[in-house]
Amino acid sequence: MLTPPYSMVETPEALAELLRVLETVDWCALDTEADSMHHYHVKLCLIQITANGKNFIVDPLAGFDLSPLWASPGLRKLIIHGADYDLRMLHNTFGFAPQQVFDTMIAAKFLGDARIGLSHLVENQFGHVLSKANQKADWTIRPLPLDMKQYAILDTFFLADIKASLTARLEAERKLAWVEETCAALITQAKTAPFMEVDEEAWRIRGSSHLEPGELAFLKAMHAWRDQEAERLDRPPFKVLSPDTMLDIAKECDYIAPDIRPERLPRLPRNFHGERLDSFLAVLNAAAAVPEEQWPEREKRLRSRVPSPDSLRLEKFREIRDKIAAKYRLDPTLLANRHQLVALAMKDSAEALRKNARCLDWQWNLLAPAFELL
Repeated sequence: MLTPPYSMVETPEALAELLRVLETVDWCALDTEADSMHHYHVKLCLIQITANGKNFIVDPLAGFDLSPLWASPGLRKLIIHGADYDLRMLHNTFGFAPQQVFDTMIAAKFLGDARIGLSHLVENQFGHVLSKANQKADWTIRPLPLDMKQYAILDTFFLADIKASLTARLEAERKLAWVEETCAALITQAKTAPFMEVDEEAWRIRGSSHLEPGELAFLKAMHAWRDQEAERLDRPPFKVLSPDTMLDIAKECDYIAPDIRPERLPRLPRNFHGERLDSFLAVLNAAAAVPEEQWPEREKRLRSRVPSPDSLRLEKFREIRDKIAAKYRLDPTLLANRHQLVALAMKDSAEALRKNARCLDWQWNLLAPAFELL
């Protein structure tokens, strides 16, 4: 097993050493670990940095001031694999955003690579197989076990070399500017989009569109109860009650109400007893008493009609997009995703089409000639 050396950054003194290394670099590799699989409120638990051949694991939970890190010139340009989540997490937690980022996953997409996961890129370029043992680990554990630290640092150990290889290929195919513009858009999105948006319709989980209004009343009540219970227990909501179980309970409750008893419900989690079971049953019985006129509407009735282009025009534009993408060995959705495709196939001025589709320069430059063929 590959075990590159690393330094733990858990004190101001260790941070000072990291800052000295960062003063010597233009680019550094970075990754983060969070605890969304184990806790209700998501926290940033680790920051892995590889710079100038040296590896560091920063512990944000160690309780010391990390503000000097975010002011370091060495973090202005970052190499990250799958940067979207990391950038939003860093901005949400520390208000930090780099000036430039090179996302190795996006770069691999632009090169038409079939497999773009970090483990695949590492295996293809270095012949090393990354372990997946700690993908779902609880990164709040302290002291952090040795195997978790070794797993974490491998997420940045190879990135500088991967960037060099991908950059050479991008330059050869004249796609580097496209990747740079796409990565710049990630930074903008991380700074402007909320990390966790409040969604009043979040209770409409996958599969709920098949429920009747009476069943939806139970689902909505259960979802609110589950969220409160998850926050109280500091657990992810899905670990309190799974979505599939909620759907089954909603269907059954609508059938058996008002005689709602534990033995008549689908199998509940083993820890549903005592006060927890009592409060859950109280929520179900309260939902059973909701008047019919207050039942939620089915989702399809709530959707406003979205203007759509002529179907023939849309299909023709899709065919043109696919041909352009094939010419440049691109995933067609990189050139124009579903939202962009619909927006671009509308009949409007070029300026309005580009604005509504939110096209980047490289996308528009490739697609604009297609309008002459519509």
